[in-house]
Amino acid sequence: MADSIHPSLVDHAKNILKGAGIPDEHKASLWDAYHDSADATLLARKLETIALPGDLRERLIEAKRIATTPDEFRSVEAALSKLKEIPAATLDLCEKHPTVLNALTSAARRET
Repeated sequence: MADSIHPSLVDHAKNILKGAGIPDEHKASLWDAYHDSADATLLARKLETIALPGDLRERLIEAKRIATTPDEFRSVEAALSKLKEIPAATLDLCEKHPTVLNALTSAARRET
């Protein structure tokens, strides 16, 4: 069952920190840093000044690399961010004329 779960949906930080042998408050801080970082590069910057035992830093950074957004979600994220840029008045107008909106979006899909 666990093999069918996409790596980006697993809480790697929790699994890594579970047996880390550090106080729970440090685990909590590292877990927050892991989940507050958008990617492995940002996490590495946050962890570079923190003294961590063994290969804990490297394991967390590698886990963050694995847990990046799946490729199939990137186009959805891009579309949603573009929708956020559309003025509310334009969106209201599109909702009033769904046939025109459908024609425009169909044309845009054919171009990409």
